Amino acid sequence: MAGTTFALVPQLAGTRPLIRLPASGEVTVGRSAGAQIQLNAAFISRRHARLIAEAGRAYVVPLCRDDKLVTVNGVPAARGARVELRAGDAVSFVKEEADFAYRVERRAPPPANEGQTASGTKRPRAASDGDVEADYECCICSGVIAACHCLPCGHAACGECLVRWLATKRECPECRAAVPPLAVLAPVHIVDNAIEARIGAVRAAEREDWEARRSRWRRTRPDGPLRAPPSPAERGPRPRAPPPRASAAAPSRARRRRNNAIPPVADIRALLAGRRRAAAVTDLTDCLLYTSPSPRDATLSRMPSSA
Repeated sequence: MAGTTFALVPQLAGTRPLIRLPASGEVTVGRSAGAQIQLNAAFISRRHARLIAEAGRAYVVPLCRDDKLVTVNGVPAARGARVELRAGDAVSFVKEEADFAYRVERRAPPPANEGQTASGTKRPRAASDGDVEADYECCICSGVIAACHCLPCGHAACGECLVRWLATKRECPECRAAVPPLAVLAPVHIVDNAIEARIGAVRAAEREDWEARRSRWRRTRPDGPLRAPPSPAERGPRPRAPPPRASAAAPSRARRRRNNAIPPVADIRALLAGRRRAAAVTDLTDCLLYTSPSPRDATLSRMPSSA
């Protein structure tokens, strides 16, 4: 349709800005300072998706690592897939989150050479805005890489992130290639130097987070080269804890049961009559003898103190 272009209208009015696509070109959606459409939320990646307009058609290309996060009409779009958008389609940048749900419409084209922010105001985009965050993004934590280390497949991430990742998964977080046991994760100093030289261009919050992660790695990094964890066979069986020893002084369960049992009435009567041996007294260590009151108690007390 001549003279019109595509726009993404938030389904909940007032929650998010209107996203307007140019007649030809693309815009980036994410929480990075370099994104033309900024959606500031923890589950939005720095480069979350691309919206492309060309030849009168519109497309969405997810860039986030979760293939189920961006949906079109409720169907998840795989990372890197080019999904066409038509008027009336429902697009969600976070599945099942109404705050990030949009409806595709056709509208008049926006003014040229202007971008949008999360508040809906327009601003020109600098050519180098957000380059460090986009070019040196860790594929695990989505932050600027701190202490870069390289996997055998060639993908890189923070050293601290790789240690935590490989403790539970034996694959690359980017391409899912298997990581051999005890594989050397080589440090990439040229990337660290490039980031350190350009980190001043990053937003203050991102820079402070990068500095904190780099300092923590320098304090806690293992000695020697960083390696992938060994396989379970190389690690060997886990030593079993010895069974707890029974205390020699502790009485057996049968003996405790026998000592705590109430003796039969016949045994008590025989003991009081003096017909049982004195050793039988040991069976009455925990026995409480109770007698009912006698009619003569009212006139004659049997207590020695009343004599």
